[in-house]
Amino acid sequence: MSFLLVMLTFQELKKKGRSDSSRIACNGRGRLPPSKSTTRQGHISSETSACNMEDVVLKMHYKVHFVEVLIEDTDRTLIIDVYNDMLDAVEEENIVGWPENPSLAYTFKSKSVRLSDDNDLMEMFRRLEGKKEIDLWIGSDAKPCHALLMAREARSYAEKDDVDAVEVTLESKKQGKEVTLESKKQGKPRAKQS
Repeated sequence: MSFLLVMLTFQELKKKGRSDSSRIACNGRGRLPPSKSTTRQGHISSETSACNMEDVVLKMHYKVHFVEVLIEDTDRTLIIDVYNDMLDAVEEENIVGWPENPSLAYTFKSKSVRLSDDNDLMEMFRRLEGKKEIDLWIGSDAKPCHALLMAREARSYAEKDDVDAVEVTLESKKQGKEVTLESKKQGKPRAKQS
């Protein structure tokens, strides 16, 4: 059941190009692109105060390295999104020495609290509500946590789908056919005769 949920979630994210709830901001030097946060002026009703729509930056520290991930909607973010965006940022910045099996933790009331699932992530956002930047500390585990395994599995399926699409596209170009993007929704892209 959880595998199907991950595949459906990742396919939705893939259709949009990237998660609309989170995106990579930057790495290393503490500079962020201009924020797209929408600050509301005046009276805020009880409906809008219950829903936290402000941008939050997750600053993930590991030894001398850090990666920043921008979360645009804390209510819709999943722990898998956080792991995927972290792994994307690490690959994009070519960081050497990042742990193979990272674990996430944050500090609350002078205690380290580990993030292992979506409930822990939502609890962190609730506890640290109002903060624009949250420091996460990366640990190194002997075995990957369940959320990291699911994120890696979703990434491998996305890469496999991309490889299949490229193979069909190359084969179609050799035969002089066009590839329609509409047929990609039904599985592999289909070629039509030109």
